[in-house]
Amino acid sequence: MACGAEWGVRRGMDVVRGAVASRVGRQDRRSASCAAGRRGFTLIELLVVIAVISILASMTMPLVIDAMARGQRTACLSNHAQLGHALRLYGTSFECYLPPFGYYHTAATSPFMIETLAAFLNPELGHDEALLKVTRCPAWPESKRGGIHCRGIGCNFGDIFRYYSPAHLNSTVWHGPGSIQMTAIARPAATYIMMDSYTQHVYSEKHWPRDEDWDADGIADTHHTFTTAIYNCGAPFRHGKTCNVLFADGHARSIRARQWLTSKQEWDPYD
Repeated sequence: MACGAEWGVRRGMDVVRGAVASRVGRQDRRSASCAAGRRGFTLIELLVVIAVISILASMTMPLVIDAMARGQRTACLSNHAQLGHALRLYGTSFECYLPPFGYYHTAATSPFMIETLAAFLNPELGHDEALLKVTRCPAWPESKRGGIHCRGIGCNFGDIFRYYSPAHLNSTVWHGPGSIQMTAIARPAATYIMMDSYTQHVYSEKHWPRDEDWDADGIADTHHTFTTAIYNCGAPFRHGKTCNVLFADGHARSIRARQWLTSKQEWDPYD
């Protein structure tokens, strides 16, 4: 009996030890499997991920840049339209005349045309704030703008917008009784009055014909007397290959740079 009991106890202990060893073995295998699942990325895997991200970025970045450019062009076009509305409001108060470009006695003086329009822009904004908001082109860097007079939008200077000056100083076509009446413009839907520029005015093609090819692209683009006023101070490539223009009938739209550079009649209010 004693031997049988002792054998039974040993047998039971062997079974317990086997079960414990089996469980410990399973736990060790699970631990090893988890450790293998938690291993880090290999160098090749990291390089593949970086390459995929770079390809996606190169595909989407041009789209983002193009969307930003379209937004700037649209905002600039809206500013042109607001200036056109202000010019019409001015005309209703002054017998359809456009505001003088400035006042010329012994020298050019203000208020200049762009300042005169401030009262006809957003009345909720202050004088300078309205000018700075509406007369700017967002596609032109802030560092190149100069106060309220050089914000990226200028007028057709020559026959349409002119200085007001006393009779004894009327020695040139741009000095005289001021700007013309809007009703005197023969083709208002096709005549430029404001556009993208580098100053507050663009020298008219009629009086300063573009006869030199400044950028060597085969198209005459600058009057020969201008050494720094390229494109007669206009900005035909402000929005890529287009620029924004306000026409005398009040509508504003984008036109191709080549069309702007080769236009003739569009500058002449009487043709």
